[in-house]
Amino acid sequence: MKKKYLNRPLHSTQQVFFGAGLCLLVTMPGLVQAQMSPAYTLPLNGRNQYAGVPNNATLEFATGTVEMWVKPNWVAGSLGGANPSFAAERTPSGNATRFSLHITDGLDAIGIWNNGAWQKIAYSFTQGQWYHVAAVMTTSNTQFYVNGSLVGTTSNGINTSITGINLTLGTSAPAATAEYFKGEIDEVLVWNTARSASQISANKSVAIGNPATAAGLVAY
Repeated sequence: MKKKYLNRPLHSTQQVFFGAGLCLLVTMPGLVQAQMSPAYTLPLNGRNQYAGVPNNATLEFATGTVEMWVKPNWVAGSLGGANPSFAAERTPSGNATRFSLHITDGLDAIGIWNNGAWQKIAYSFTQGQWYHVAAVMTTSNTQFYVNGSLVGTTSNGINTSITGINLTLGTSAPAATAEYFKGEIDEVLVWNTARSASQISANKSVAIGNPATAAGLVAY
């Protein structure tokens, strides 16, 4: 179960942007905070809301990890086959994708699209329940973890031929797809390193003490 004390603002060393219905509350030099009420989670309506970080050099990694808490809140099979994305580097029109991470419409798998292949790993999610998800990506594969346990590995990963794309949270391509995430996300961590199984398991319910000294952390 997700720990309540984990509900903290989303931070980045870069500017954070928000889609319809979400607002930026606090800005400080070199640091941006996005505070979502009531408990600092990021609620998403599944229609037009998303957040993200503009492209910068730290997001152009060839090996990296995206992890967060997610609470999918749609009825299984109700989205007409569209698979909601919780994190992506994909052009707004959807015509080029570095990576795009999804939970399936049927709440029965987690997967990645990289502009060349869509691959998924079977996992049974429950509507309205919190899960910690992590994707450890290289150029050749992606390891998916749910609640600290490895659930499977795909044979596709980051498409490094695609560059210059924003990181989005809560949709894959804002202008082109119906893959908006309905539910909540929290505790987003983006690393330019491959986090180990022990790191993911041990730290999924522990707040980072000093992000400035966390090696490889590029957004949180």
